[in-house]
Amino acid sequence: MARLKSCLFAEINIKKYDFTERDIEQINIIKNEKYSNPEWINGKTPRFSFHNAKRFPAGKIEIFLDVEHGVIKSCKIYGDFLGILPVDELEDKIKNRPHDFGVLSGILAKTDLRLYLGGIKQGELLECLF
Repeated sequence: MARLKSCLFAEINIKKYDFTERDIEQINIIKNEKYSNPEWINGKTPRFSFHNAKRFPAGKIEIFLDVEHGVIKSCKIYGDFLGILPVDELEDKIKNRPHDFGVLSGILAKTDLRLYLGGIKQGELLECLF
């Protein structure tokens, strides 16, 4: 890396710039106000459809999502798992939530997935959602 850096500086005739404390303060302000703002991040996310299917020891799970501006607008879950409650109740818990690992992980942690998906575990469902 040092040699590459040395060669680039020599070839292109550029000078090293060290950020001042003021530069770093301004960078952090921009980062916090814009680039770390979920509204800005999700607002720039294009609309997309997502499909994933996986087989686990407790059965196959197949997921279809429609996501707009980073928010899950529709969710359908299919599979040959053996749940005892209708899976549409679980789909409703996922709909209108950000397509974000942390958010969905938190929601699923509060849900007894065995009732909906039999032996499919939280980590396995999350693996299919992303």
